[in-house]
Amino acid sequence: MGTKSNSHLLHHAFFTRTQAERESFNAYLIELKKLAKRCNLGVQEEEILKFSLISGLKNTELRESLFKFPELTMDQISERCRISEQFAKYSPSQSHDPVSMVEAVHSRAMTSRHTYQGQGFPPHVLNENRQFRPHAPNQSQQRYPHGQTQQYPH
Repeated sequence: MGTKSNSHLLHHAFFTRTQAERESFNAYLIELKKLAKRCNLGVQEEEILKFSLISGLKNTELRESLFKFPELTMDQISERCRISEQFAKYSPSQSHDPVSMVEAVHSRAMTSRHTYQGQGFPPHVLNENRQFRPHAPNQSQQRYPHGQTQQYPH
């Protein structure tokens, strides 16, 4: 078999690759990226990979939703897919549409500039590991709920 036919087979495998029914998103993404590298797609690799990734998703609603936002980066697409997968995994009732839940989380994160990724926490209360910073009031103050303080004499 020649190099040209081998190249055609690699491209065929890449462009027809879809996410299997029980395949996790991460496993699907890793395999698709491996195929893309072997195909030598050139400067358009990222765009072609994004299109193929979305096209091959097993969740039809998520696929349609992602195609509405062509400006999304690979990281944003991956984040939405992982959130949707986690939601489906931990929500046995499926009473809520996972796609709309993902879109709601994404839009809240995009509109909230003064909070940590739209989670409702001001950045100054979180450390670099995205954990709450311990608050140590100075020695002359005792902190109470709702921000009230009581002064102690020195």
